[in-house]
Amino acid sequence: MAPPQALGLQIAFAALRGQAERRLLKQLPGVLFHEEVKRVVRRLYLPVEVLRGDLIVSSMNAQLPGADRTTRVESRHLSILRDTVVMRLVAESILGR
Repeated sequence: MAPPQALGLQIAFAALRGQAERRLLKQLPGVLFHEEVKRVVRRLYLPVEVLRGDLIVSSMNAQLPGADRTTRVESRHLSILRDTVVMRLVAESILGR
């Protein structure tokens, strides 16, 4: 992606992020929800793979910010949605096992 296109995409993303934050703040009651919405939405960003335009994700960028741990799996890209091993690992992580 050419630099002007990447900049345009970043501007559009920032505008959408701000709009999402405002809408969520209107919909959710209470200060605790508001603080969490602000924290989560403001951490959203476009990864370099999108801005470069190649969509090739490095292993470092595949790690979710704030995740307690990283689990290496053999599946790649959309195949993780059908991989039973990955599904089990995700379920165990969510359920705290």
